[in-house]
Amino acid sequence: MEAGFFYGDMVRLHVLAHSDVEADQRLKMQVVQAVRRRAVRVVRGAADAGQAYERLYRAQGALRRCAAWAARRRGFFGPVAVEMGVFPFPRREYGGQIAPEGLYRAVRVKLGAAAGRNWWCVLYPQLCAVEESCAQALASPEAIHFYSSIGRFVRQLLQGVGLC
Repeated sequence: MEAGFFYGDMVRLHVLAHSDVEADQRLKMQVVQAVRRRAVRVVRGAADAGQAYERLYRAQGALRRCAAWAARRRGFFGPVAVEMGVFPFPRREYGGQIAPEGLYRAVRVKLGAAAGRNWWCVLYPQLCAVEESCAQALASPEAIHFYSSIGRFVRQLLQGVGLC
């Protein structure tokens, strides 16, 4: 397929880190998790990619607040932007599903200079997943899982005010 072909049946999430410094890359993943959780709730039950994109477009401000909140929690106080549009993406495989190279509607989150390595997934239909090595580690019987009732309470409280 040629790179100019528009794939209108998918909506992607794209997060660009401030830089390639390890701390910025860790920050990016915290923002990914927060925005992905919020975006998946937004598109849940959408009839098609057009409706999913429309819902995300209307929720753009909430997604930006969510990304900024996650960044601030990690000590990043630079600019955080959320853009909606049609952007080029390379070919990517998600657990046996292939998203060919081409143009896709997407939510793009830019952290600071947005000059670092990026992360992307398909929000609709939902193919977002953690990296393969992380998924294997979490599936392991020896995996360690941390739980904080205070953290859960704060997340629920903040969800009520539209941050994440």
